[in-house]
Amino acid sequence: MLWPGLLLAHPLSFGTADITLSPGEFHGKLVLDSPPEYAEATGPASETEQAERKRQLKQLIENGFVLQFDGANSKTHAEVLTLGTGPTGVDTVRVHGKIPHEPKELVIHVAYEVGEMGVDLSGSLLNGRLRGYVPKQTSSATIYLGATDKPQPWPRPWTAPGTGKKPPERNAGAGDASAREASWGGASTGSAGDGAAQRGEVWALGFWQYLTLGFRHIVPHGADHVLFVIGLLLTHSLLPGRFRWLRQLALQLSLFTLSHSVTLALGSLGVVNIDADVIEPLIALSIVYVGVEPLLAKFWSTPGEPSKEQKRTQLWRRSSVVFAFGLLHGLGFASALSVKGLQEGALVKSLLAFNLGVEAGQLFIAAVIGALLLAVRMRGFYARFVLTPTCALIGLVGAFWFIERIS
Repeated sequence: MLWPGLLLAHPLSFGTADITLSPGEFHGKLVLDSPPEYAEATGPASETEQAERKRQLKQLIENGFVLQFDGANSKTHAEVLTLGTGPTGVDTVRVHGKIPHEPKELVIHVAYEVGEMGVDLSGSLLNGRLRGYVPKQTSSATIYLGATDKPQPWPRPWTAPGTGKKPPERNAGAGDASAREASWGGASTGSAGDGAAQRGEVWALGFWQYLTLGFRHIVPHGADHVLFVIGLLLTHSLLPGRFRWLRQLALQLSLFTLSHSVTLALGSLGVVNIDADVIEPLIALSIVYVGVEPLLAKFWSTPGEPSKEQKRTQLWRRSSVVFAFGLLHGLGFASALSVKGLQEGALVKSLLAFNLGVEAGQLFIAAVIGALLLAVRMRGFYARFVLTPTCALIGLVGAFWFIERIS
C-alpha cells in the first residue's frame, strides 16, 4: 500500500549534476537544494547531526543517482562535500564510478527522493558537450556516446539550486554552428538536406520528451490529479442507465480539460503567476470534494426521481465546480512544467506536447476505471462495498494532503 505521504505530486527538491565521462571512469559533482527542514534552521547542527545527515545524503545519492551504460548499472560512489542551511542552502556531493570498455549508450536514472535533476555531461566519451534534464523517479532519454550521427536529447538551461538564477550558458548560440553541433553530440553531415533531416529528428525527439513528461505527470507521478479523475468517475457512476452516464462524464472531462488547458498555458507563459503554496492546498480540497460528493448524492439526496429542472440545476452546478477545479489543476500542471521549462525557440510545441501528454494520462485513467465501473456499477454490492470505501479513502487522502500542504 502507498501511504499518502509518499504520493506528493510536486516535490520541491532540484539539483544539477556536472559529470565528466572518461575511458574507464566517470566523475563529477552534484549540487542539490538542501532539505526543507534545514531551510529554517536557526543555528549550527551538532557533529552527530551533521554526521547522520551526511550518511543519509551519501546513501541517497549512491542509490538514487545511477548511470547505466549499455543496459548495465554502474555503481555510484558518493562523498558529501558540504551541507547547506537556510532558504538558499545547497548540498554538494562528489561522485565517481566505473565505465565499461567503449560504451555506446548511456541512460541516467534519478530516484523520486533525489528530485528533479539537470545534468551537464562532458568528457572524451561524449563527442561534444550535452546538457539535459531528468525528471524525478524516471530515466533520461538515451544518450549516445562516441562518434554518432544520432540526435541527442535536446539541451536547455535550468535554474541553479539555491540561487533562483540560471548558470552561465554552455550551449551554442544561434550563430555558432560548430558549437551547436557539439551540443547535439557532434553530428555534422555537411549538407543542408541532412541538416534539415537532423533538425526534424531533434524536433520530434523534443516533442516526444514533453509528451512523455506530461503523461508521467499523471501516471505515475500525479496522484492528486488521478484521484480527482477517479472521483469524477465515481460521481457519474450514480446516474441512471447503463451507458447514459458516460455522456455526462464525457462533458465533465471535456470541461476539466478545457479549463486546465487554459491555466496551464497562462501559467507556463507567465501570464498568471500564483504561488504553489496557494494552489496545492486548493487542489487537495478539490480531491476532498470529489470524494465526498458521491457519498452525499447516494445517502443524503432527496428521495424520488428529480425533475428536469432539478437535473439541469445539478448539471450546471457540477459543471461549474469541475470547470473551476480544472483551473486550479492547470496551475498545478504549469508549476510542474516550470521546473523543466519550455523548450527555447519552440514554446508552442513543448506546451502542446506536455498538454497532450497530460490528456493521454487522464484518458488512460478514465478508460481503466471506467471499464471497471461498467462491470460492477449495476451490481447490488457496488454502493456499499465499492463506492463508499473508495470515496471515503479519496476524501481522507485529500484531507491529509490539505493539512500537509498548509503546515
